[in-house]
Amino acid sequence: MKDIQNYPDQRGIEIQQVGVKDFHLPVLIATQAGSFQQVLGRITASAGLPREFKGTHMSRFIEILAEWSQKPISGREIKVVL
Repeated sequence: MKDIQNYPDQRGIEIQQVGVKDFHLPVLIATQAGSFQQVLGRITASAGLPREFKGTHMSRFIEILAEWSQKPISGREIKVVL
């Protein structure tokens, strides 16, 4: 059986957005008082997919977000994630 994944994509199709939509994740938001508040984040993570690439590992989006859900984050950390 041929391993199709290892062949280059000859179609030249560019995809505007590829990703994970409406992913729910508990998030700890840092407060100005120094504590945190737990909220349920509803997250969409996407990226453009240029025609020279065949795909993206969408599980990596979730993996990165899950790492950040383990500690309180503020606006500064959110910019780092992005």
